[in-house]
Amino acid sequence: MWDRLVAFLYPTSFGSRLRWEYKRFKAKHPLPRNH
Repeated sequence: MWDRLVAFLYPTSFGSRLRWEYKRFKAKHPLPRNH
């Protein structure tokens, strides 16, 4: 859900960067499924 929200809010190269950082963060710190 969050990557969709980010893609909606930041349809730019900054958005891609943010999504990449978020994926890397999520890989390091897996969140519970209820988020």
